[in-house]
Amino acid sequence: MTLSVLCEKIGLPAEAAERVLRFPAVPDETLALLRTPEQWPLGRGALRAWLGPDPDGFGELAAHLQCALKTWEIYQKRNISEEIYIETMKCFTRFVNEHHESYGRYGFDRGFWTVRQLSAVLLRIGELEYEVRPDAIHLHIPSDAVLETPRLRQSWEAARAMLGDAPMVCHSWLLSPDLPGLLEADSRILAFQRNFTIHTPEPDDSFRQWVFKDPGCPDAQLPEDTRLQRRLKAFVLAGNTFHAAHGILNSDPFR
Repeated sequence: MTLSVLCEKIGLPAEAAERVLRFPAVPDETLALLRTPEQWPLGRGALRAWLGPDPDGFGELAAHLQCALKTWEIYQKRNISEEIYIETMKCFTRFVNEHHESYGRYGFDRGFWTVRQLSAVLLRIGELEYEVRPDAIHLHIPSDAVLETPRLRQSWEAARAMLGDAPMVCHSWLLSPDLPGLLEADSRILAFQRNFTIHTPEPDDSFRQWVFKDPGCPDAQLPEDTRLQRRLKAFVLAGNTFHAAHGILNSDPFR
């Protein structure tokens, strides 16, 4: 697989793909560090030193996509399908588009996260992402996930068949104990919550990115385009603190 083919298969916007494809090759030893979990900090530091100023993150994006070509070799050795590989690597497209949605221009600022995909410790299997750690399998909910029970069940069953029976856990704003007071009883988000034993809520402002698409927006200027935005804005303006929470997935979920 070539870099141009990868950009096409993951649907990277043409403007972003053009910049990625004309970027020079990053040293192999730096790319190797990016796909080795124990070396992530060292790899990101080496990449920053090699790149120099990279204000919009396209140098880092190009490096990570170059590295992703090597990640495909890991998938092949583990007999993981190209479909899962491409769906996993579409995270880059999602993050570039989210940057555009937040700031009005393409950019990349998630290199701290995508080393997980490059190291093949995080896989997109259907609607959800599964990150294999020593303690458990950590679930992540991509921003484009459709939280319909049959789709979630299919994702979970495929992940269990591939990854085994380790406990599955999740830490997310979607598990917030504040949401039942803000959403209708038949909400897909609340249906998702009911598949977890939830505990240890803690203050968290990631909802600003995921609900309002602008982490730096002042409270009074938060958009009100959706019902959740309107209710969550009123919740914040009333002086309330929003929480994320940790959850343990039930043994037979999404039924």
